[in-house]
Amino acid sequence: MVERKWNLPALTDRDANANDLVDFIDLAALRRKHPTFPRLPRLAAPGDTAAALACSVTGPGTIPPPGSVSG
Repeated sequence: MVERKWNLPALTDRDANANDLVDFIDLAALRRKHPTFPRLPRLAAPGDTAAALACSVTGPGTIPPPGSVSG
């Protein structure tokens, strides 16, 4: 994009073969000072709710008192 904007040669072979991202920018809308934004799809509800993360068999358990566990 920088090369196209300021009419510069490609800096590297990789750069010369890279796609130009200017096609994705609505320059006319930017000149009108009214940029456009894509409409994003609705996101699915998050699956990591408190109910999904809770232990379902024994609960959270108990913490053993200090010194009761040898290790």
